Amino acid sequence: MTRPGEKREQQAGRGAAVDSGGDPGADSGPGPGKAWVSSVLLLFLGSTFIGVDLALPGIIMPDIQGTFGFGVFTAGLIGSITFIFDGFSAYLGGGHLADRIRDRKKVLVPSGIGFSILSWLTGAANGTGVLVLIRAVMGIPDGGWYGNAYPKATEDPPQRWRSGASGLHMASYSVGAGLLAPAIAPAIANSVGWRVCFLLLGIPSLLVALAGIWLFRPGITTSNIKHHSFFARGGDEADVGKRPLTDIFRYRNVTLCFFIQACMFATVTLFTSYGTLYLTHTGFSLVVAGGIIAGWGVGGIIGNLVLPVLSDFIGRKYMGALALFVGAVAVGLFISVHDTAFLFLCTGAVGFFVQGTSSIFLGLVPQETLPSSVRGTGTAFVHAGTVAIGGGAMALIAGVIGQVFGVTGAMEMGMVFCVVGVVLALFVKETAPRLVARRLSRELVTRET
Repeated sequence: MTRPGEKREQQAGRGAAVDSGGDPGADSGPGPGKAWVSSVLLLFLGSTFIGVDLALPGIIMPDIQGTFGFGVFTAGLIGSITFIFDGFSAYLGGGHLADRIRDRKKVLVPSGIGFSILSWLTGAANGTGVLVLIRAVMGIPDGGWYGNAYPKATEDPPQRWRSGASGLHMASYSVGAGLLAPAIAPAIANSVGWRVCFLLLGIPSLLVALAGIWLFRPGITTSNIKHHSFFARGGDEADVGKRPLTDIFRYRNVTLCFFIQACMFATVTLFTSYGTLYLTHTGFSLVVAGGIIAGWGVGGIIGNLVLPVLSDFIGRKYMGALALFVGAVAVGLFISVHDTAFLFLCTGAVGFFVQGTSSIFLGLVPQETLPSSVRGTGTAFVHAGTVAIGGGAMALIAGVIGQVFGVTGAMEMGMVFCVVGVVLALFVKETAPRLVARRLSRELVTRET
């Protein structure tokens, strides 16, 4: 005999939840045993190597400039053009393509191979124009990888491991760009030349892509995320998936996450692009300044692992809003206090509380909001806002402000970006499974009474 409480839960599940399985060509099973573990680990390694590549031009730019003799504008172009093409490729190509063919593996593996080849070509470039072209094309496989790695790292694990697995994958950028690249690249460039950095990077990334042929599950896992139609405007999901590029705008969370992530990455970019400059202007040596800024990498790793798990209990939007608020305070303290140890703690806090929110607003909320038919497209759109708008347009605006009001003015924009992110986060519809289940139970009780 079914107890009343159990009956209510079953009715709530039938009335408000739509399993996104059953899509043509989708693999709706959770996979044998722990097969998802190897998948997530491969995604982590692949994204780590891409993070190293994205950070390399900025770290070894003086050596690259010494080879080709270009100016500041070209240096900035080489550093940013990959992000721009990455964003467009993820949205228009990577995630959208996988949604269309119903298979993330068929996009991930070629993207990983293409990344390795272009990494080698970067090291072999024989002119400024060729280098710029290669770095632009590099954004295409980057977008193909990221546009599917984010949703796959969330779709494949069972629900109880979802936040931790997604957080581990999201920590990859901090590991690659925040720790490995600044720790290893200068030593390699100084001893055997900057080209070797890119030549070496292509080897492990190729091995990861080839391993994916055997370890990535084909299709799209749909059974591990219970989708709810109320995330769509008016609950209308008729024909969703026929026009993925535009269907994603039926979901408010996607648009909000696009701009929240832009605010997050713009703040992080300020520290990676202007932080060292700011510290050297205030009297710190280049070596000490670099050590202080490295704190964001350490904080980002821990934050991406901790914040998504806490959000399972606190809620995605409240955890994200609180973290961005603390991040704004950390930015303010960074530009107000000039003690070395304290500044390192501040950059660590920026990594933990600001970079860490990417595991929520890019790693979890879009995937839990969207049905599997448009999940890759929507997540890729949020990624495009992260890298193209946050790392490009908004960071450029801060740079213009810095040109007028000084580098301190540029750093102060980090507080503005974080506060805007806090406000936007409060309008996100909650997606944490525990909190959604409570909401459905309360609504059912209300209807019964």
